[in-house]
Amino acid sequence: MGDQFAERVGERREGWLYRGKSLLDEGVLVAGSSDLPVADNNVRRAMESAVTRRTDGGKVLGGEDECLPALEALKLYTINAAKATGQDNSRGSLSTGKLADFVVLSASPLETPSISDLQIHATFVGGNPSFIRTPALTE
Repeated sequence: MGDQFAERVGERREGWLYRGKSLLDEGVLVAGSSDLPVADNNVRRAMESAVTRRTDGGKVLGGEDECLPALEALKLYTINAAKATGQDNSRGSLSTGKLADFVVLSASPLETPSISDLQIHATFVGGNPSFIRTPALTE
């Protein structure tokens, strides 16, 4: 929808759409969301969008100055989301005493050229597996 958004607001205001880096640079707590029906619930695609800001038409929405490093995009959906919802004492990072909700991906989202292409091998909720694609992970 990025191409449509840019068209609707016009070139002069496009830079204000979905700002990320400039808000983080100013100390604003920016969090990601995967709530439906207003957002695509595929966090991998959302993270990649935060990193590349590429629309379906190939345009960089609002300019490259708003692209986030992969680590900052990951934080949107982990540490920052937990802080934004007041749950950072029990969620958002893998630390002693926290709930241990996490996903095992096919590669690191910090090192892959395409975050959205990563495959989910397993998910854990409260430290317990809720989905396992690769049996070797349970051995």
